[in-house]
Amino acid sequence: MARFRARAIAADGTVTDEVMEAPDRDAVVERIRATDRLPVDIAMDDSPAPTAAAPVVRRSVRPRVAQVPQFTRELQTMLGAGVLLDRALEVQAATDSGLAAVAGDLRRRVRQGEPLSQALAAHPALFDGLYRAMVRAGEAGGELPAALGRLAGYLQRRAAMVAAVRASLTYPAILTAGALLSVIILITVVVPQFESLFREAAAQVPFFTRMIIGLSHLFRDYGWAILLGLVALVLLVRARWHDPALRARIDGALLRMPLIGRLVLLIETERFARTLDALLANRVALPDALALAGEAIGNQVLAQAVREAVVQVRQGASLSAALERSRRFPRFALELIKVGEESGRLPVMLGTLADGYATAAEADLRRAVTLLEPALIVIIGGIVGLIVVSLLSAIVGINALAV
Repeated sequence: MARFRARAIAADGTVTDEVMEAPDRDAVVERIRATDRLPVDIAMDDSPAPTAAAPVVRRSVRPRVAQVPQFTRELQTMLGAGVLLDRALEVQAATDSGLAAVAGDLRRRVRQGEPLSQALAAHPALFDGLYRAMVRAGEAGGELPAALGRLAGYLQRRAAMVAAVRASLTYPAILTAGALLSVIILITVVVPQFESLFREAAAQVPFFTRMIIGLSHLFRDYGWAILLGLVALVLLVRARWHDPALRARIDGALLRMPLIGRLVLLIETERFARTLDALLANRVALPDALALAGEAIGNQVLAQAVREAVVQVRQGASLSAALERSRRFPRFALELIKVGEESGRLPVMLGTLADGYATAAEADLRRAVTLLEPALIVIIGGIVGLIVVSLLSAIVGINALAV
């Protein structure tokens, strides 16, 4: 009996490493498949046998989309250095990253004769249609390393934009959460102490003070119902979030908002231009590239405008004219696209457009956060001040009656 170290992946993406004894490698494969798992790497184990009788199982990190840019960059680096695709995937599979098992599965499929773009389709949650299309275009043109390099750059810039948005909104979110918690504590803990004082004085309290006391009773007596209602609302929104009609209404309302609408338009236009630039640079046909770029847009109103533009482009219309008919995209963006079409340098203009709109979006985001923070402080201070003033005015009225 020989000892083997086997790595397998389950249907839910969980990766396991285990050491087992078997007559040969085929017996290990059969044993793993009998547990509804996919063997991705099996090798002889020359390390000392474990003292425990049971097999040693180690659960690895579950694959995450955030790891894809680094995986792509490393793969591009190895292929650019002349390493064969099979060997490059083998190196990736030997790492401790969450995508090691995925790389092992890709290597197995490539060794069976599948092109990389087809093998990637086995993991759609990690490699979307845009990713596979760019890889397929690189394979068709014999420029897979260059395609992976452009793809890695695109993914890293997109991740940087998402990280910038999240970082900008972190402090306002913490401030809002802390303020809500403070107001709830004030209403449910502090106000009841004053309520007993008002009751003992048997005096008529002001109307606004009575409202604060009633709100305190509401939170104390029906707080559980309010919490359940909020949870139910969140679950309902999540359940209906993929409803096209609901998403269209929400996204349309966002675009119409004074400050948020401009910011959303800048971010989505930058994402659209960046995606289309990367696809065209990889020699994807314009109609197909336009369709994939539309899928990368998060706002459903703008995505629908791109889908309508795809139909018009397939019928012979220019890209700028097709997008202009929707009346959704900024005039400056349309003019740059038109200039790119007329000069035959559309990818270059799209890259310039994406860089300019990324800078504008970051500036607008910083400006909005700069205005949001003092606005939140004023609103929170106003709410707390109203509660305190209502309590103090009632106390002053009671003291005046006593005199």
